[in-house]
Amino acid sequence: TIASACVFAALSNGTPGIPVDRSGLLPLVFERWSFALNGFVPDFRRSHMRALRAGLPDELYADLRGSSDS
Repeated sequence: TIASACVFAALSNGTPGIPVDRSGLLPLVFERWSFALNGFVPDFRRSHMRALRAGLPDELYADLRGSSDS
């Protein structure tokens, strides 16, 4: 039995070609926020990853652990 004011469950289908490791497992948690996504981002490493990371402040960039589209 699970009793809680809030239960968060997430399932994910991995992006082809991107390795799976524990840092990319859902849910992703930051402070009091939990995130999950559904699907995959085509050609993520070559077309999106650098641009998305460029907008992060240094203190958040330093905490990045994974290299997936999650």
